[in-house]
Amino acid sequence: METKILDDTPHWIVYLVSSVITVGTAFYWLTFVLKLRAAFKRVLPPRESVNILFKSLPMIGFASVACWFFLWTMFARFHAVTIAADHVELVFFWPRSRAVITNEVLSSASVVRYRRRGGYMQIGTKQKVFRSVDFRQFTMALEIQNAVTNHIVSHD
Repeated sequence: METKILDDTPHWIVYLVSSVITVGTAFYWLTFVLKLRAAFKRVLPPRESVNILFKSLPMIGFASVACWFFLWTMFARFHAVTIAADHVELVFFWPRSRAVITNEVLSSASVVRYRRRGGYMQIGTKQKVFRSVDFRQFTMALEIQNAVTNHIVSHD
């Protein structure tokens, strides 16, 4: 079995950045709640209470974009492919486990080019399509595509 990695980014960077964003957001919300608690102890004019709410909107937007990026783009897509004689394994970042696809279920493998210099890979089964993370180097993706296509052809 040979594992081929699509992603150029070391996995520890993803965990480090997501941890910093999570801790930073939690710290920001903790200070926001403490300020809000102190504000409720005294009577606030309506203008000041609206001001407190609008100060939190940029952080809500930033936290939403960060969560979308890390949960969908990084953790829901596969980063590497392990090719064996009778199956293909798609390797995801933790906490998602590997997806094992047998040769009987494989239906397609394609490289989708988009944006200026990037793309992603799709490996399809009869029930589902798995997408990879974005990448810039197409050599490894094309190797994986050829190997998976050979598995599909050899099984048919």
